[in-house]
Amino acid sequence: LEVTDVSALAGCPALHTLYAGSTRIDVSSLAGFATLHTLSLFDAHDVTDVSALAGCAALHTLKLSYCDRVTNLSALAGCATLRTLELRNMSMTGVLALGACPRLHRLDLTDCTRLTDVSGLGALAQCCTRSSSSAACN
Repeated sequence: LEVTDVSALAGCPALHTLYAGSTRIDVSSLAGFATLHTLSLFDAHDVTDVSALAGCAALHTLKLSYCDRVTNLSALAGCATLRTLELRNMSMTGVLALGACPRLHRLDLTDCTRLTDVSGLGALAQCCTRSSSSAACN
């Protein structure tokens, strides 16, 4: 038995952290998680669309590393509270939407070998250091 729908957990007002790595989770079932602070979908290869995460108003930390079928991050522009984002070994080619995340201060792009456009990161004025694989900010 493998869990794919976690929408019933949205009724847990104290749920702060959810680790669903290496699962077949349907990300749309996370849409109503108003108090979710940390979400790890590490190695969840079936994840293709993260648009439902824009409805997670308290999302602070998101780990999508090795979700190699996610290619569009535009929905993350609606995550105003997002501070830490791990995108290791992903297939996206650009990160334009991330420039609209005003609180983003830690971004891991390690092994994103298809990434060719980082122009969106210019909007993250608070970033103090950058390298080819990650950005570390205050």
